[in-house]
Amino acid sequence: MPQYRKKPVVVEAIQWQASFGVWDLPDWLMRAVSGGTLRRNPEQREQLLIENKNAHMMIADPGDWIILEADGTMSRCKPGVFEQTYEPVDGFARRREWP
Repeated sequence: MPQYRKKPVVVEAIQWQASFGVWDLPDWLMRAVSGGTLRRNPEQREQLLIENKNAHMMIADPGDWIILEADGTMSRCKPGVFEQTYEPVDGFARRREWP
């Protein structure tokens, strides 16, 4: 049976922490907040609600990674899956370690 490898794609990502202030967020995330595709969950303030390109809502818990995909959409990824799937790009700072 044929085998396939996932094409390498560079994405931007940040590991969500409920304690973040606006100064901690990258520009692409701030644009998503301004555009209404990203907001805090009113029922669970430590969570984020992310609207994807199909208008479905994803919930990001603290520690989840928020990813800006190559096509400009956002998604969330659990930490274990992120670590297995992504690696830092040479020339860019490694992600911040949070307590």
